[in-house]
Amino acid sequence: MNAAEGAVVCYLTSVTKPGIRGWLMKYDVEAYDGIGDIVVTPDRARAMVFKNGLEALAAWKSVPKARPLRDDGKPNRPLTAFHMEISLVPLAPESWTEALYESKPIKVEGDAPQIATEDQRDSGAWRRER
Repeated sequence: MNAAEGAVVCYLTSVTKPGIRGWLMKYDVEAYDGIGDIVVTPDRARAMVFKNGLEALAAWKSVPKARPLRDDGKPNRPLTAFHMEISLVPLAPESWTEALYESKPIKVEGDAPQIATEDQRDSGAWRRER
């Protein structure tokens, strides 16, 4: 899957264990007989990519077949032990993203947007190249 599909990644923060947080890198709801296996990383580039926010939410709410209920009788949803923040993966090609973050102008073709530096925008000295 690539960013052009409107992909999302998820940042997790443990509800019960302060300091455990990171980008969701791996999740297997059925691992360890339904207890689940969750791996996080500080590197967003290594995060597990979901097709969209609904797919990420479905993973967060997933219930293992091996152990569908917790000891208290409620649904066993391993990822709900974390707060989950869903973030969009940039849809633009890497050069656009770099230009946005570093305020570098880029040459464009067709209907692609022009990225200008702040000085160029303020002076009106930039224009779209055809």
